[in-house]
Amino acid sequence: RNQIATIVLDTDSGDLSKLKNVNTKIQTAPRVNIGAYVAKNPEVMEWFPYEHKIITSKMMQAGAGQIRAVSRLALYSAIAEGKLSKLDREINKLFGNSDGDFGENTGIIIVGSITGGTSAGSFIQVGMYIRDYFKNYMPGISVNINGVFVLPDILIKNNRLPNYQHDRIRANAYASLKELNATLSQEILDICDEVVTIEMQEDVKSLNVAVAASLMMYQFKNRG
Repeated sequence: RNQIATIVLDTDSGDLSKLKNVNTKIQTAPRVNIGAYVAKNPEVMEWFPYEHKIITSKMMQAGAGQIRAVSRLALYSAIAEGKLSKLDREINKLFGNSDGDFGENTGIIIVGSITGGTSAGSFIQVGMYIRDYFKNYMPGISVNINGVFVLPDILIKNNRLPNYQHDRIRANAYASLKELNATLSQEILDICDEVVTIEMQEDVKSLNVAVAASLMMYQFKNRG
């Protein structure tokens, strides 16, 4: 038990208040109107859809409401205000006073749904925050960060949501997975010693791994 901690992050204060048996609760969203927050922090206009009045008229602490950008804005605010120091403290409790020998199964699991707004809009950023925390403050500890996420079909097939929300949650999940793929692809490229491109026809956008690997091995074997 002393080697496990459960930390919950949410934008909705009401949902957080219902939770029991967790180590730490963090409400990422401040008690402020979204439009007012954006006006005071104009740097977020580079990525936040501030032109949509329906979004900016809402109170942030009411929850993301299936809008990924609101969750990201809330997390941005939480980091700026030092709210994630609670997460830092839990990490230190688990790892800070140890000799670093946790075995191969040591890890952090990010659990959530990528169909709504809160988790779908911040799971990548939370993972990167945790990764950077270990890199900067606990470089001697190797920790695997994994994710387990609910996909749209679970909610749709079990009739948990009305029909008009089905396209919304599918769109959120698709956008989340595309963003994850782009993030991982860039990180892999950043650690490569050399990047090789394969010339393709104009109407071919990509090759799968097997085909690309076969072409590379063929060229390597026959060069000279």
